[in-house]
Amino acid sequence: MKSFGLKALNSLILVSSLTVGSAYADNFVNAYFYDLDDAFISNVDVALKEAAKHNNIILNINDAKNDADKQKEAIFSHDNSDPKIVNLVNVQDAKAVVDAAKKHNARVVFVNRQPDESVIKSYDKAWYVGSDAAASGKMQADLIARVLKEHPTFDKNKDGVINTILIKGQKEHQDTILRSSNVIDELAARKVNIKKIDEFYADFDKKKAVQLFTAALD
Repeated sequence: MKSFGLKALNSLILVSSLTVGSAYADNFVNAYFYDLDDAFISNVDVALKEAAKHNNIILNINDAKNDADKQKEAIFSHDNSDPKIVNLVNVQDAKAVVDAAKKHNARVVFVNRQPDESVIKSYDKAWYVGSDAAASGKMQADLIARVLKEHPTFDKNKDGVINTILIKGQKEHQDTILRSSNVIDELAARKVNIKKIDEFYADFDKKKAVQLFTAALD
């Protein structure tokens, strides 16, 4: 799969966007974000604009406000021959985006939300830019295991079992699936005894996560 993982996801997005733009005489790139109210995506947007400005790239930003239909309308109403950076609301829409790009021999870079591997492999001018979600789950497990070892008093009732509430991102998000499963598997491999007392999806929304977590503790 043509996916990438670097220390700074923003840096790779910038490199990818500039590579896409440099292949076209007008250096024009459309970028489609799922929701600019998302703190991470907002930071990506700022960094992308700075890179575009410094490299004379015309960047057209589209904010779907977490509305898949609105995003699809924007994508397909624009010239499909233009290179695109796409942060999908619904990853199931990736195939339609790639099929449209194929017809115009255009380049498309998916970011943050990982489409199915078969979609990326179906077209040699489609890429996915994102972190290694499985590795992120492993790092989370490493951190948790180390903290528990250094602070045994965190096990309040000293029964050797860590009662856990697992807060996940979005249900259909590939990174959510890989991170969540890997952190649990890796903790088990480190002999950390975890008991899940609840789990839920907070859709990468901090306020929602706090509300659901607080309710789960009651």
